[in-house]
Amino acid sequence: MKWFQQLWIKLAIQAVTVILLWITYYVFRHLVPKKYRLHDSTIKKFLRDFGSITGNITKDDDGIGDVLQKSKNVFDYFYDQRSRMKNTDYEFKLFIRDLTEEVTVYNNHTFANMILPRIEHLGKYTVVHEIDSLHHCVKVEFDDPDSSSGGTINIYLIKTANERNDQTSYHSSFAVSKGMRYQKLTNLLFGLYDNRLYLTVKHDLLLAEKLEQNFNQENYILPEKMFNALRDEIRNFRARGIQRSYILYGPPGCGKTTMSLELSKQVSGKILKLDAKVFSDLANHQTKSIIEGLDCDFILVDDIDRIMVSDLSSFLYMLEALKDFTNKPTLLATINTLKRMDPAILRPGRFDDIIEFKLPNESDRFMFFKNMTGKLGVEVPDLQLKKLAKATANMSHAFMKEYCLQLLVETDVDLVVEKIERRQKYLEQVGSESSYEMEYEEELDEPSQDDD
Repeated sequence: MKWFQQLWIKLAIQAVTVILLWITYYVFRHLVPKKYRLHDSTIKKFLRDFGSITGNITKDDDGIGDVLQKSKNVFDYFYDQRSRMKNTDYEFKLFIRDLTEEVTVYNNHTFANMILPRIEHLGKYTVVHEIDSLHHCVKVEFDDPDSSSGGTINIYLIKTANERNDQTSYHSSFAVSKGMRYQKLTNLLFGLYDNRLYLTVKHDLLLAEKLEQNFNQENYILPEKMFNALRDEIRNFRARGIQRSYILYGPPGCGKTTMSLELSKQVSGKILKLDAKVFSDLANHQTKSIIEGLDCDFILVDDIDRIMVSDLSSFLYMLEALKDFTNKPTLLATINTLKRMDPAILRPGRFDDIIEFKLPNESDRFMFFKNMTGKLGVEVPDLQLKKLAKATANMSHAFMKEYCLQLLVETDVDLVVEKIERRQKYLEQVGSESSYEMEYEEELDEPSQDDD
């Protein structure tokens, strides 16, 4: 029975140890200041080192020989690690020294492990030197995006295979053809997605995909006058080579993102959408490494109020850097509330104008219900539509679309109105969209502010 109790004690200790290791990992990876965040590979190496030490701790009943052997095991482990690292670095330095091409050495983990793996297939990849079974010097040759005469950018770096699986990674130190700005290779991502690029972050990895701009416009009432005025203003500033940044401000579901996408569709060139997670989930130097290589014509950032104060430095860096971008890209950023924003962001030179979106008034809601029910093939008398418009005060287009869909299966408008009233009560309790009070509520028979 004693062995059984000991087994449970060991299992309990192991479970507690695993939990403590996860907490340690989370703290070092996410809670320490962003500029001090460690890469996964660094944390895993620390845990391997820690495991090697604790696995060779002497016990009470160990003899002199056991103590010496365990000490030697620890020494051999760190000596092998040091020798492998030193040998790898030394071999790479020798390789760089013997190159006939003049190069410049850089250290950029973000480019080497977030961007380069996504574009390496666009270049010519060659293994040029084998250091050992796990480490190889490789050369990736790219056509210079800024050269019309067939120039190339050569990147030399160390590729490391994982001992436990088929995954590989690059060392953060690498060499680039002298005089070449390797950061601009980030722009090759645009070519992979028809110049419509969406960047987000998942599990601390940069994800790239095509930006879909075909939002269903019938779900929103875009303010036509505001849209046309902003479009013309953007075109005029771009024609003069002046970079501009705008905030689209208002409650959720009132068409800010849709308007941004529609405006970007009317701009030729490279369109970039950045998820706010890029600024909140990556360390400052990682975000800067991504931004400094991009050169586009239009940038969209949704929900910038999700960027916390501690993450603002990289966002402010982007606002300042845009002024020096060759294409002078227009920035459109959406936000639900201005209360959480640092005043430093809102000053001219960073954001030049704030455009307010309001929830639809009663007249707008009536026209929305009339148009949407017509498209859905649902016949509802105007008197009933007026009842729906009145019941949905302070609700966005997203809510109104939902109730139009309910009319497809529920022909009794009064029952739908009861559902709306229940939802209004819940919205008041959670302080949702109903907290955005209308500054005005026009009567049903008055024209909308955007009607001619």
